[in-house]
Amino acid sequence: MIFSTKCHREKEKIDVYGIYNIFNKDELIYIGKTINFQSRLRNHMSTKTWKNEITHISIAECKNKIDMDIYEKYYINKLNPKYNKAIVYGEQPTFKIDELNFKIFGVNEFFKPKGSKITESKNKTKNISVCDQRRNKINELIKNSIEIVEGEKVDFLNTTFLNFHWYNSNRTEITFLKINCNLEFFKSILLDIRNGKCESTEYKYKFLLKNNENICNDYKHYCISFGISGYMVCDKIKSTGNSIGTNITTEIISYENKDVEVHIWKNSLNDFLKYFTC
Repeated sequence: MIFSTKCHREKEKIDVYGIYNIFNKDELIYIGKTINFQSRLRNHMSTKTWKNEITHISIAECKNKIDMDIYEKYYINKLNPKYNKAIVYGEQPTFKIDELNFKIFGVNEFFKPKGSKITESKNKTKNISVCDQRRNKINELIKNSIEIVEGEKVDFLNTTFLNFHWYNSNRTEITFLKINCNLEFFKSILLDIRNGKCESTEYKYKFLLKNNENICNDYKHYCISFGISGYMVCDKIKSTGNSIGTNITTEIISYENKDVEVHIWKNSLNDFLKYFTC
């Protein structure tokens, strides 16, 4: 029994469940979970293509594995880090949970030789709040999108932009619309729909693209989606809870002879046409 108790305590000491954030200056680029912060972050520093972008990190412990799993999904979808691709749902949580207490470290300070005590970076005197992270994200979104008038539809066939934003009348809310697609491919699809050059069923449009090797070789590049996120921009920036993500192209079926069948769901396309004319 004594041996069993000792093993249990050693396991508790080893398994430190937690969340880590990776930053490039003020930009949050990755969020992950781990039971060994140093091992996990060393792996990122040696294997990730974006390893040279890392300037500092922040870590927070969780009480158990369930909390850790929930917080990872929560923060990834709430803060939308640049390089997270898994468990990204294209929309933000509609509820709030208690914020974790993150401690910030410079990279060199964090990776001290084994046995050295990790101390919080002296160059970072306070935690980067969720509000500050969101403000930095919004500034980046504004810089990489064009402003349009609230309620005014964009002529999509004559635009060269994929990212848009607008304010409400008293400029207390800002909404972002981001389209992910091959622009010319999506325009050609919309033109074919307008001109009746496709099969139309009750729920979707169907296209047969003959001998299209490009789509067969890189079908993900031709998938089409758009997402909308809204923020309050008063004293504290926060989500308005009206975020949505919509897949326009939900099916691309490839055949051995390089013919490709593309399916466009009508209800998703109708969501798109609330903001665009074509």
